[in-house]
Amino acid sequence: MIGDSFIWTEVDGIYAKLQKWFSGYDMSHIAISSGYMAQVEWKYEAVAAVGAFPYYPQDNIKVYPCPYPKEVIEEAIRKVAKKSYGKIYGFMQIFYFPRRFIYEKIPFLWWIRCLFNDCESPKKLNNWFPRSYICTEVWYDIVKYCAEKVKDTKMLSVMNEYHGNNLYVSDCYEMIIRGWE
Repeated sequence: MIGDSFIWTEVDGIYAKLQKWFSGYDMSHIAISSGYMAQVEWKYEAVAAVGAFPYYPQDNIKVYPCPYPKEVIEEAIRKVAKKSYGKIYGFMQIFYFPRRFIYEKIPFLWWIRCLFNDCESPKKLNNWFPRSYICTEVWYDIVKYCAEKVKDTKMLSVMNEYHGNNLYVSDCYEMIIRGWE
């Protein structure tokens, strides 16, 4: 169904392995259903480029139903697509993962950073790269738009614990579990 979230596990490739190693979870990719066309379900995601691609069920993909109305999801996908469709994937954002990993594993370094900057949590760090060019940001921007539109205060509360420009797939999974279920 349109808006459903797809989360991949057991994916090969260096980027997927790094995502899993730094986050500590087996999840490596997320996409969102953009509905059916020609009797095939499509997903909007960031892979080598940002766009819509056919979805074929696989054993290593978990599907999480979306509670938002179809019209709101379509509007959100159009809004995000205007900004990011066809852009090259944000591979350089991999540099964010070790930075967050270090701050989460060595809290003393986070404490030192916070002496000089206003800090909340390593989850709230921004990265230096354009927005909506990796899979987690595409998902976050679409879901946040929907949650704001339908005034889903539970999901918005969970999403506000993170900065949408620096997420692991496991962060999106946590938002799904805590915000929708």
